[in-house]
Amino acid sequence: MRNKLVVNIRLAQAVFFGLLIGFVFLNTQDRPVSVQRQNFSGALFFTAVTQFLLSILSVVNVFTQERLVFLREWQGGYYGLPAYFVSKNLVEVPIQILMPIIYASISYWLLGLRSDGVKFVIYTVVCICLNLCGFSFGLLLGSVFKNMSTILAALPGMFLPFLLFGGLLVNTGNSTVWLRWVQWISPIKYGYTAMMKNQFTDYVVDGQPIGDAYLEQVDLGSFSIGINIVFVLFLAFLAWVSAYIALLYLTNKGRGDPVKNNPKKLQQELLGAPDERFVQSMSREARVNHTLSSSGI
Repeated sequence: MRNKLVVNIRLAQAVFFGLLIGFVFLNTQDRPVSVQRQNFSGALFFTAVTQFLLSILSVVNVFTQERLVFLREWQGGYYGLPAYFVSKNLVEVPIQILMPIIYASISYWLLGLRSDGVKFVIYTVVCICLNLCGFSFGLLLGSVFKNMSTILAALPGMFLPFLLFGGLLVNTGNSTVWLRWVQWISPIKYGYTAMMKNQFTDYVVDGQPIGDAYLEQVDLGSFSIGINIVFVLFLAFLAWVSAYIALLYLTNKGRGDPVKNNPKKLQQELLGAPDERFVQSMSREARVNHTLSSSGI
């Protein structure tokens, strides 16, 4: 990542939001059952939304500028699209993994979620997957649209349906039939469901098993935690592929130099045709050698 300030801001965001949600819902496990249900549901939904949305915003803000640099350098023949796209992801992905780890390490224990190391790891993995998914969607938006103002105009149209069918605001199992399909393309829904099942499956308060009954009530679907995580990664993969195709379309629209971006043609152009004086000189030398050899000298 070229801009260190962006990394520092993202680090500050991870710490800030981890502390914010942690102190807002501090020690929820000590509250009455009804409060636990509401607070845990709200906190987990907030986590799913922030991990996905903040990752999108952090990427598009930088990538809209990098996109212009990439097109200019690609036109100059400095590198090809595969090299750029792979290096971009190799640089960015560690950041997308580190930030949710910091957020999860702060928020999980302050919230009072279940004191289980395995469940903490699952919570952290879901946060990482949502960040990666947001990163891929950010790449897609930055590849399709030219500037930040256009992205900000288009973002609500994509994000709000994901939010609405994310599992908290609407009981998706009983929503309008012909709109129900939106939940299947919502990363927020899959991430939220995974975290809810991680928290409430076999959850017991004062000897009373309240978790499973609550999961049936909110009707988040029958997919397991693992399947929900796989779907988040699958949506991330689709967005990654779509972003690459969008950039490929840009480079095939004639905006780049087809000679400089074709290694064989570039080599041919750099080597060029032999100098005419060199050709004539070699021809004269060849004739002299032929004459000498014919004379037996």
